[in-house]
Amino acid sequence: MDPQNLTLPIAFVAGLLSFASPCVLPLVPAYLGYMGGTAVISQEQPARPLLPFVHALLFVLGFTAVFVVLGASATFLGKLLVSYSLLLQRVGGVLLVVFGMKLMGTLLPTSRSGQRNRQVWIALAIVAGLVTLLLSASGTLQRLEEGLLMAAVILGCAGVAMPIQAVLAIAAGLLNLVSSYDALIPNAIASLLIAAIVYFFGGTDLLYAENRLEFKQGQPVG
Repeated sequence: MDPQNLTLPIAFVAGLLSFASPCVLPLVPAYLGYMGGTAVISQEQPARPLLPFVHALLFVLGFTAVFVVLGASATFLGKLLVSYSLLLQRVGGVLLVVFGMKLMGTLLPTSRSGQRNRQVWIALAIVAGLVTLLLSASGTLQRLEEGLLMAAVILGCAGVAMPIQAVLAIAAGLLNLVSSYDALIPNAIASLLIAAIVYFFGGTDLLYAENRLEFKQGQPVG
């Protein structure tokens, strides 16, 4: 059999199997109730025997229109995201690093006053910066800028004072801007987003607030 013709029955069987998916199966009771009510009405009006067929056709056309619009929108958004893939990679990478550091904060040691150990975070920033410097495939200057960017992002998660947090956020944004050589506007947007992530997400304990203890006079209280 021609492989092109073989795809048609496969697509038909796939459509039948998709009927049992969790996205479609819950619609069956509503559809049956709707069509059952239409059938009862058509029996009361013998002059309109095609009424159930018309309602079923419009029902299917409505779903088809919705899914066609959703598919076209997804295609458009996909093309738009591909054109800004570098921006999304950088912003998403910084966001993942911040989330990872926040989760790691539950495992890192703290001082008796409940503050996070600054030496540990500085060591993490140095190690991450050196690893980025060594593994990056960019030029020497760009690798150095990317390493400093990674160090600034990690230090922004160390629970420093807000003025220092703002300086680290601005530094991260500027380092991202100078380390990228693409269009200015997308890089500026990415740099602003990275600075906002470092300042707002890096400076909050929201992600592990349930593990944070309040200390009063040197003694932990729940």
